[in-house]
Amino acid sequence: MSKSKIPEQTIHVFGESHVAIFNQLVIGRLKANLENLRSLPPITTTPFKAYRLGSALAYTWVKERSKTEHRTKFFAALEADPSIKRVMLSGGEIDCRAHIIRIHQETGRSVESVLADTVYQYIAFVGELEKLGLEVILYGPPPTTTRNLDDGNLNYPAFGTWKERNMLTRRFIDSIKLRHDKVVDVFDKFIDEDWRTKMTYLSDHMHLNVWGLYEVLTEMKKMGLVI
Repeated sequence: MSKSKIPEQTIHVFGESHVAIFNQLVIGRLKANLENLRSLPPITTTPFKAYRLGSALAYTWVKERSKTEHRTKFFAALEADPSIKRVMLSGGEIDCRAHIIRIHQETGRSVESVLADTVYQYIAFVGELEKLGLEVILYGPPPTTTRNLDDGNLNYPAFGTWKERNMLTRRFIDSIKLRHDKVVDVFDKFIDEDWRTKMTYLSDHMHLNVWGLYEVLTEMKKMGLVI
């Protein structure tokens, strides 16, 4: 695990809807809750800036064209703000919930093969950013919803059972950790012994609340990524 040389500098978080918890307003609400409790220390003074780029897949960051154009939006943000030195990517939750198992079901390819391909593409993009001199942090995706979304919900489609999706997400995180040394992994705190997602950490059926954010920032502090 590699600590940051500049933990006080702003972390710019890019990705899908899970970047929303890194909005400074959300972090401010967490800090206010901690002050009211008085039993937990201040969590971080490192600033964050969140960029929600649509339904960004880990698999498609390297592709010049995608439905959400998240790669194009990402590089536009870099060009608009040359001061960006630290980026954190949020990816993999949609891949594990809605794509890897679907591709396995539709094509007959093994889950492990599709997973390996997804991780390869994601890490290739990380390498591309590191060549630009950026510090790259990967935010390990949270566990999947336990709700049954296999009913045609176009906003949050899901394939496989919640247990299959959570086990797949665990393997996704383990795979990227083998290939990159700055992966924020708090996944195990959010599931029970049966792989079921702990709903107390969610603001809805799939996104982390401020206490989930607390666990994420605590881990980042342990890793030396924030102060």
